[in-house]
Amino acid sequence: MAVTGVFNIIDYYVTLYALEAGFREGNPVVRWIMRAGYLAEVKLVVVPALLGLVWLCRGKIGRRLWYYAWAVFVCYGGLMVYFGWLFGRGYL
Repeated sequence: MAVTGVFNIIDYYVTLYALEAGFREGNPVVRWIMRAGYLAEVKLVVVPALLGLVWLCRGKIGRRLWYYAWAVFVCYGGLMVYFGWLFGRGYL
């Protein structure tokens, strides 16, 4: 869960960097949050708080949490690999 939180923070800063470079946000939900002016609050406060809440409730959620956490981790890990590829190619 902690690494997923770190991925979330990296995603926030890469998103800001990409937006300054002229890219546009592809996720419509995040685009709406950005237009509302709450990107920093959501990415740096709400998401880590929700990750913490899930961690605190892990006993009640059970084995399913392990699968959900790994799914999110793998998706975010793939996004980090993609960001690295973009940086390596000079696109970002």
